[in-house]
Amino acid sequence: MFCGGPLDKSTTASATTEPSAEHAQSQPEFPDPDDTSPQTSGYAPWEDQERLGFFEALLSTVRQTLFAPTSFFSKMPRQGGLLMPLLYAMILQSIGTMAGYVWALVLDQSVIPLGRLGASEAVLFALLIPLVLFLGLVFWAFVLDRSLYLVGGANEPFETTLRVVSYSSAPELFNAVPFVGAFVAMGWRFYLTLVGLREAQRIGFGKSLAAIILPALVCCGIPLVMLTFAIFFLGLSSGILGGSAG
Repeated sequence: MFCGGPLDKSTTASATTEPSAEHAQSQPEFPDPDDTSPQTSGYAPWEDQERLGFFEALLSTVRQTLFAPTSFFSKMPRQGGLLMPLLYAMILQSIGTMAGYVWALVLDQSVIPLGRLGASEAVLFALLIPLVLFLGLVFWAFVLDRSLYLVGGANEPFETTLRVVSYSSAPELFNAVPFVGAFVAMGWRFYLTLVGLREAQRIGFGKSLAAIILPALVCCGIPLVMLTFAIFFLGLSSGILGGSAG
């Protein structure tokens, strides 16, 4: 009771500020799934399904990785488990791969004669596709991780590299487009992986590019060197044999 006296300013200030603080605590803020500002860190829509729902989380992640990859990979969680990124990659790659095979079958351009498979063989083939995609995904992430180590760009653990590879899978959906879809998917995924490694591993463009190109050089370079030596020795032996016969 103030008995007509003036109110204390500190009392009135605390009375007006305390409810707002409690109100702020009672309503936590969530990052906007469509917000691509680099200030937001440690967030991926696909891993926020509890709030967004399955389809919204999937579509938002596809949209951000395709059209705002720099922002997405800069705020992507470096760690936090492999199940969700792998599941995201398997869903998109399976859809794209199956769509590509369907078009190849319709256009009679399939390397594998799917039309000649029986029911059991077709089921087995369908079951093997996700397994092959999974093994290829993990193997490619492992190769990239070792390549990053060789070029001095492995600033984060293997999980981060696998996350980049997994979240670079959205272009695989372009395999559903006949003729040019596979080429678009290959080029776009190369670009997403390049940007993803650069942002997630915090390295420069050169190291990111070198980490991707190095496995191709090793894969193609070793057979090329072996073929060169084989041709050289065959030519040398032919010259020696020819000279001795003469």
